[in-house]
Amino acid sequence: MISSRKTSGSRGRRNRPGRGAFFIPADSLSDVAFLLLIFVLLISLAGNPQKIKIDYPETPRAYDTRRDKNCEIAITEGGEIYLNGLPGNLAQAKALIEDLSDRAPDTGIHVLADRRTPFQNVHGVLELLQGAAYPAVSFAVREEGQK
Repeated sequence: MISSRKTSGSRGRRNRPGRGAFFIPADSLSDVAFLLLIFVLLISLAGNPQKIKIDYPETPRAYDTRRDKNCEIAITEGGEIYLNGLPGNLAQAKALIEDLSDRAPDTGIHVLADRRTPFQNVHGVLELLQGAAYPAVSFAVREEGQK
């Protein structure tokens, strides 16, 4: 004989830890943390709008001249000078080169110039480097056939 017992008032209710108790499931907490990390990375990448477009000259063979510490002097086709990605001028470039020469002579200086940059725009920077007798200067180029 099968009997069924009815309990009054328990129909459709689930057992809960207690009225007013607050419970946060931690199953998806790692997913939320991962999404927050991706969000922060995307925001930090979008926060650097300073892009310098340079079409590098070509050479049959390029050498890797990276060092532990590097400084970039970029010269655009229009003659604008950028020092480590920030707009500058020849006087600021001279101060930077002299400071590096005194404080950190092992820092490599990379000169980046667009292939269409007139030579007189590059010449001013080269004169500064020559005058300071800076020991570690390289020019950024692209190997032939690479884009």
